[in-house]
Amino acid sequence: MLNSFSARRFKTVSVLALALLGIALVPGAASAASASKATKWVHMKGIVAEVGVPLKKLVGVKVGVVENSKWKTTVKANGSYDLKVPAQTTVTRYFDLGDHLRIYTPTVKTTKTGLPRWSSLNVALPSLALARELANLVKIDIADGKDAPQDCVVVSLTAIKAFEKMTFAQVVARNNLVGVPGAKPTISPAKGINPLFIGGNLMPAPAQTTTGTSGLAIYIGVTPGTYKFSATKAGNKFSTMTAVCKPGRVIFGEVGQL
Repeated sequence: MLNSFSARRFKTVSVLALALLGIALVPGAASAASASKATKWVHMKGIVAEVGVPLKKLVGVKVGVVENSKWKTTVKANGSYDLKVPAQTTVTRYFDLGDHLRIYTPTVKTTKTGLPRWSSLNVALPSLALARELANLVKIDIADGKDAPQDCVVVSLTAIKAFEKMTFAQVVARNNLVGVPGAKPTISPAKGINPLFIGGNLMPAPAQTTTGTSGLAIYIGVTPGTYKFSATKAGNKFSTMTAVCKPGRVIFGEVGQL
């Protein structure tokens, strides 16, 4: 494990940073997917912000697609990006900036006109220093000589239905507590992997067995493979997200109320 910074500093960073490994994908009206009927391409648009400084946009972030290196773009001066990918195509996005942790998103299949539900487009990236600190806090092993976990790490947010349409500013104003409490996250195939829950204070809660108000659960040491994530709670139905795990990947996505 890498040496951590002080716990007191960790507790004082932005709530976006506390959203485990500093990752916070945020939906909103500004994040829209549109398609050109003539070319059958879908435009995946969003913004990329700095974890810990929600209003700071990260210029120059590379936004790419695992399945095809030709589908890529760069975050503009205003913090926005426009990634063009074919309609009806499987897409796994990643966000990369040299001194920040590379973040992957769940794998989705674009529709004829856009994206399926619960496919967030905005993302906040943590600095490598902050990512190391958070990895120590939740006891994630870092690969030797690398700034990435040895295995795959998946962070699942069980989100309230309103989260789909909330803007970036609205989520920040709510103190990021957009999760469904009392839900039990699911993973398939399970392979004996149990999540670590994040409590309402956005700190690890090892004794917790269901989601807190943060809605966050982290799966550590996930072996390579394709997994389906969802959640269960009496009287509720939730969406499903697909994560393709490989060593070193940090994947963040959300399952939401339907």
